[in-house]
Amino acid sequence: MQMILFKMDHQNYLISADAVEEVIDTIKITKVPLAPHWVEGLINLRGTVLTVVNLSKLIGVPTDGANRNILIMK
Repeated sequence: MQMILFKMDHQNYLISADAVEEVIDTIKITKVPLAPHWVEGLINLRGTVLTVVNLSKLIGVPTDGANRNILIMK
């Protein structure tokens, strides 16, 4: 089983590579009014609109605020 390793707040996390479609650099995110605090907004990825969820906000882990990559999940 292949895993993808990422770090939040000096903690390492693993996710199965089978669950990830691709990893992209952060692109322009359009905010969504009245969305939950953990929803960063929407992106347009090659004509497909996707919701961007901030995992650190969702699970309550503090971060330095530097979002470097977006995981596109299957």
